Amino acid sequence: MGIVFISYKHDDSGFEEELCRWIDEQEGFTGWFDKYIIGGEEWEPAIDNHIKQAVCVVVIVTPAALNSHYITYEWTLALGLGKVVIPLLFSGFDEKLLHPKLKSRQWVNFTNPEEKQWDELLAGLQKAQNENSLSPYVENALIISQNSVNPQEWRNAMKNLHDDTSLQSTKGLESLINHTLPEKSIEAAWLLAQKTNYQSEAPIDGLQKGLDPKYNKFDDCVEALGRIGGDNAGKYLLDALNQATDDRARQPILIKAIGRSKYRGAVQNLHSTLSMNDIHINTRHAILEALGNIGDKGSFEILKNIVQDANLE
Repeated sequence: MGIVFISYKHDDSGFEEELCRWIDEQEGFTGWFDKYIIGGEEWEPAIDNHIKQAVCVVVIVTPAALNSHYITYEWTLALGLGKVVIPLLFSGFDEKLLHPKLKSRQWVNFTNPEEKQWDELLAGLQKAQNENSLSPYVENALIISQNSVNPQEWRNAMKNLHDDTSLQSTKGLESLINHTLPEKSIEAAWLLAQKTNYQSEAPIDGLQKGLDPKYNKFDDCVEALGRIGGDNAGKYLLDALNQATDDRARQPILIKAIGRSKYRGAVQNLHSTLSMNDIHINTRHAILEALGNIGDKGSFEILKNIVQDANLE
């Protein structure tokens, strides 16, 4: 049964109820919106999990909805996860006001109460369902990846998912990041990072597990996090650096990756390390390179002071 996540603004007309009932009446689909969050359940994780499980996200588009940070978060998360997003224009809304990322999607027009495009919406849902259907090849590789206890076998299966060009294989690798076996989670994250050309943040949590040296994937995961970049990846790299204070071999690798990630939150930490009397020459060079790559005002100020001090000497 394909879950259809309904994203809507609470202050709008209540059309989400009618829409959800209609979706439930369509064969193969069930609607979901936040009314179904049970008492005591955390709201944000429930929203995130249902977006991840959904075959499609329908956004009820009104002026108020497009000004809502929550609605924007939901549809941008869905797009980031590779989900089909269908904007449903409602309540006299002009499509010219759509956000560019929504405007590029196939939207349906419900602005005229007498001419609601139910058939067009159903066609969009069915297309999304078909795109989420696994081919036998991908399904077999995913089953082996999930269940095999033979490392060579499940690694080969994951490699097949990496090499396959379909959206389903990408989603399959993404689902494996949540595997309870850390080695599988790490391998899936590393392969997904390569498959998405380091343009997706989806592998980050799995790669973070690989920063533990016992899993023998340290260098690969550090490099991948650095190439993905951004604050989330940078924070994990900085945490690993703080735990590697006595490891002169790993420190430069982590520092260079932090520089590549351009994580500005690491600048003061790098500056403090640079000021230590017993700093190794390789670590020092890595910090200087990282500060140059981060390239913010604080980094350049530190580098400028170092040059000035050297000139005074």
